Amino acid sequence: MREVIETPINGNALKITIETDPTWGEFENVIKTVSAKSNAGGAVGYSFLEEITRAVIVEGLPFPKQDLTAWKNIKMSEMTLLVGKVIAKIPLSTYFDNLGKDNPLMSQLLSQG
Repeated sequence: MREVIETPINGNALKITIETDPTWGEFENVIKTVSAKSNAGGAVGYSFLEEITRAVIVEGLPFPKQDLTAWKNIKMSEMTLLVGKVIAKIPLSTYFDNLGKDNPLMSQLLSQG
């Protein structure tokens, strides 16, 4: 299912379309990317939020969603608002419950988030 969220990016009010139930392949790519960042000494919890946000955006960004430099240049006030709005629309707790909170991967993600 797709939903539209309204949020500012680079000072401009935007309507961004997100996929609220991404495919398993998209979620798997998020987990792989987060695992790679974790193995390289990155922060797993925030990496997960950033990666899931990028993964579910369908359209509406003022730049290609693969442009990591553009992502890093978003103001903190805008990025945290965007991530918060995306996470509010995605039932992550349901996904984690489905996978089992006792699963070692889920335990790692939840403890470091």
